[in-house]
Amino acid sequence: MTFTITLSCSGDGDPTEPGESRFPAKDLSYSLHIQPIFSQNCSFAPCHDSGTRAGGLDLQSEPLNFLSNSGLVVLPFSRTQSLLYELLFQSTQNISRMPPSSARLADDEIEAIGQWIDEGALPN
Repeated sequence: MTFTITLSCSGDGDPTEPGESRFPAKDLSYSLHIQPIFSQNCSFAPCHDSGTRAGGLDLQSEPLNFLSNSGLVVLPFSRTQSLLYELLFQSTQNISRMPPSSARLADDEIEAIGQWIDEGALPN
């Protein structure tokens, strides 16, 4: 018998129960689901806002282009090939895990970002 325990916390202090998500399983919307994650955890000074653009990446401005000093960081339809998604788990290419100075994103937030990328990373 195997038991899986998931502990998570997010920047907004709303923990989820094991196996519970605040996001739909499919058809994620950038404006409704993903952008709020970036706004709370990534797109503020001195990180990835339109003024600072740490690493050349702006997660605040529209339209989205997901270009950084490392090139394209989101490859639509492939979370496993997207540097932005990989950096939510580990440091890579001399870049620290994100967000670097705060708690890791909640598991359901990471899964929502991955699902959104797998669905084409649409700016909807």
